[in-house]
Amino acid sequence: MFDKSHFVTNNIVNAKGNMNRFLKMKGLLDQKCAANLRLLATKNNINRASDYHYLTLAVTQSTEPVNGIDYIHPVLKPNIDYMTAVISKGLIQNGEINFEFIPDNEGDDVAARQATNMVHKLVNQSNDPHSILQHWIMDALLHKNGEMMVSPYREQITRYVKTTGTEDQLRAFEAQAADAGLTATRTGKRSKSIDMEQVQKETQQFKVEAQANTQQKGLASYLEKLTTFAEGDNDEALNEMPVNAEDNTELNDGEQQIMDSLKRNTIYDADYKLVGYNLNVKFRPIAQHYWMCDPTVISIQEQPFCGFYDPMTVQEAFERFPDIDTELFMAHAEYSNVGAYQAGSLLNNLAIHARDSVPINGLPQQGYAAQDPVSRQVTVLTVWNRYDIDGDGELELVEMIYSGSYIISVREVEFIPVANMVPRPLPQNFYGMSVAESLVPSQEYATAAHRAEIQLGLLTATPRLGVKPDKVDFEMLQDGEAA
Repeated sequence: MFDKSHFVTNNIVNAKGNMNRFLKMKGLLDQKCAANLRLLATKNNINRASDYHYLTLAVTQSTEPVNGIDYIHPVLKPNIDYMTAVISKGLIQNGEINFEFIPDNEGDDVAARQATNMVHKLVNQSNDPHSILQHWIMDALLHKNGEMMVSPYREQITRYVKTTGTEDQLRAFEAQAADAGLTATRTGKRSKSIDMEQVQKETQQFKVEAQANTQQKGLASYLEKLTTFAEGDNDEALNEMPVNAEDNTELNDGEQQIMDSLKRNTIYDADYKLVGYNLNVKFRPIAQHYWMCDPTVISIQEQPFCGFYDPMTVQEAFERFPDIDTELFMAHAEYSNVGAYQAGSLLNNLAIHARDSVPINGLPQQGYAAQDPVSRQVTVLTVWNRYDIDGDGELELVEMIYSGSYIISVREVEFIPVANMVPRPLPQNFYGMSVAESLVPSQEYATAAHRAEIQLGLLTATPRLGVKPDKVDFEMLQDGEAA
């Protein structure tokens, strides 16, 4: 089974076997993505017009101002909002997505209940069902199709903790956090007090041990003199126990011992940032203006190629994929069409022009080399492609997440984890017709009719002077004389 992650295709030389076939598939995917991004630009033009009509903004050759009147009659927005609410209410009647696994046989009851409870927890407790469905439904109603991706997500958990203790106790706290899978970062440490009672106990203990040690050393020196005593030596030297300053442990090590004891028993107030991760299954709507696929294949599970691109900053990529090799990614990722590290970014150049059908001011391109490197924007693609990657003559479904020549992960999978919603299907076509497209003409008609009514009302309410040329002398009018 082909499964690799975090490597750069440009660094591979003399590839053989599966890796050689993978490099060929990578080249084909680059061509497919570039071709599909051109199709996206055309599709997104229609979606952008739908968004403008939904937001009741003037659209050229549709609801643009006429004779200074820019009133737009709201037809699209109330209908889309009402249908979104009705569909959401039908799917989540009590605020949660309810479903049940049906057992296949009598012995499958326990497993079916376990599966129901597990998926219920993942869907309703680890996610926000209403928010997810609302985005998914609105995307389908406004943009032909709505895509929902089901994927594992490593959610970061951050806690800020204050604790008190000695150096040894703080190290024990950090070790305990590491055993629990948390990364403890000390953000501050301040000395609070000193446990003088413990210092006194250690000092008394040291004195007792030091006196015993001094006596033992003196005895050893005396015995050494006895062994070296010779006949004719002064006998009085044997009558005195030698006391050398070097053998006095309390005198030599006492000060250092007190300093060490004070350091060991100093109590600190420490601030910690604890960071951990919790693996959940997330339902993530895919923006339709980022989605690309074969438009002639109806079912998403039968797609020979599909996927989406996701523009994000380098920092966001590090958060989304925490195992990325930082230096390699920043050198080989697909940056925007300006700035450093640029090597013919045709794919990303097309993505910039095909993206963002939502007609509001968004983030800038963030691609300039003068900016902070981690704030620059890259394009990360997630694609599924059917390809014989192991050379057995059968097509495998391969999932690949990459940016430029940096491969975040590539592996064989069993299915495409994306659900597709089509509000108005078209025969033999993946892309259906959005409700917004069918309501745009109604909004145009209503707008034109109400503008005419407004203009008629203005003409009726405006006083006007009517004259007959054959009865009025315009020269007398100009002179201020009565006609």
